[in-house]
Amino acid sequence: MATGTTTSPAPQTSSRTRPFLLFALLLCIVGVTVYYYLQSNNEAPDESMALRGYLQEGEKYAKLAEGLVDADGDLVADPPKDGKFLEPKELVFMEVAGHDVDNLALIWEPFRKHLADKTGLPVKYLKATPPDVVTGEDATTVDSFNQQIELMMAGKLHIAAFSTGQVPMAVNAAGFVPTYAPATADGVHHYDMEVIVPADSSVKDVAGLRGKTVAFVSLSSNSGAKAPIVLFYEKYGLLVAKDYKYTPSGTHEMSIFGVCVGRDAAAVLANPDAEKSVRAEAMAKPGNRYDAACVANDILARLVARGEIQPGQYRSIFKAGPFPALCFGHAHNLKPELVAKIREAFETFSFKGNSVGTKYEASNRVKFTKVDYKKDWQTVRDINDKLPGVIQSK
Repeated sequence: MATGTTTSPAPQTSSRTRPFLLFALLLCIVGVTVYYYLQSNNEAPDESMALRGYLQEGEKYAKLAEGLVDADGDLVADPPKDGKFLEPKELVFMEVAGHDVDNLALIWEPFRKHLADKTGLPVKYLKATPPDVVTGEDATTVDSFNQQIELMMAGKLHIAAFSTGQVPMAVNAAGFVPTYAPATADGVHHYDMEVIVPADSSVKDVAGLRGKTVAFVSLSSNSGAKAPIVLFYEKYGLLVAKDYKYTPSGTHEMSIFGVCVGRDAAAVLANPDAEKSVRAEAMAKPGNRYDAACVANDILARLVARGEIQPGQYRSIFKAGPFPALCFGHAHNLKPELVAKIREAFETFSFKGNSVGTKYEASNRVKFTKVDYKKDWQTVRDINDKLPGVIQSK
C-alpha cells in the first residue's frame, strides 16, 4: 500500500491514525444501533442524534493533533524540528475525494505531468489504495474524506485538495498545509453559499423553510451544511432537526439537480459519464424535488454556464459569504526543498488549453493563487465554533 518511504517512527503514525479508525467504527456502531432501534419502533431516524454524534467526534480535531506543532502562529503544523521528514520516492496526489475518481484523474493529468517535471519525481494520481499483502484486504477506491485524511496521516498521500469545510479538520488532524486554490485572473478564489428552491416553490425566504426538508451536501460541508445550520438559526431562529428537517445529497451537483429537476434524476445528471440519451431521459422526467438545497454558488454557476441547468428552474432565496473555495496543499513533513518544488509547480502551471482549464472555465478560474489559512479560513472556523451551540440548543 505504501507509495514511498518515510523516516518517521512507525508508532507515531499508528497512534495518530488510530483515532480516525475508532471514529469511523464508533459512527458505524452508533448509526446501525440507532437505525434498527428506531425502525423497530416505526420511527424516523433522529436527525439531532446524528448531528450531535458528528459534533462529539469532530471536537477531537478542533485543535492540532498530538505531535503537531505551530510555533510560528499561522495555525498550521510546522515542518518537523527533529529532521524526520517524509522522503517519498513517488509523489501521490489527488483532488477532493468523490464518486467520479476516474474522471478527476483524467482532468488533472496535465497537472500531474507538470508536477512530475518540476519535482523530478514520479507522480501518481491516487484513485485506489492497492491490496494489502499483509492483511489480505482488497484494493479500495479512495472516495471519502476520511480516507484522504488517514492516508495523509500515514504518509501515503502527499499533495491533495480538500473542500472548504474539510480544510480545518485536515489541517488539525493530518498536518495538511493549505497553499493554493484555483482563482480568477485577479486572484479571487472565494464563493458564496446560496439557498435555492424550485422556481415554482411557494417558499420566498429562509423563514418559509419552517416545516420543510432541506438538502445538505454532507455534515462536513461548509456551504452545504454547517454555514446554513448556523446562519438559519442566527438570522431566522430556525433550528435544524426541530424547525426544519435535512437530508444528505452527497454532492453539490446532486443538491442542485435535486431542486431543479428531481431527486431521482439527480443521480444520473450528476454523473459525468452518463450518456446524452440517458441524461435527456432523466431530464424529461422531473419530480420528487427537494424543498430547498444549500450549495456553493460557484458550482451552481458552472452548471448554468454549461447549460446543464437553466436559471428558470430555480430561485435563490438566501446568500452568505464570501467563503474560501477548495484548496490544494501538502503534508507538513515533506522536506523543505521538495515543498519549494511543489509550490513552484502550482505557481507555474497554466490552465490554458487543457482539461483543468476546461473544468474551471465556467467559474472564470484561470490559475492557482496562494491562500492564507489563518486569514482566509477565519469565517469557516467561526462557523465551526458556533455550530455546537446551535445544535445543542434544542
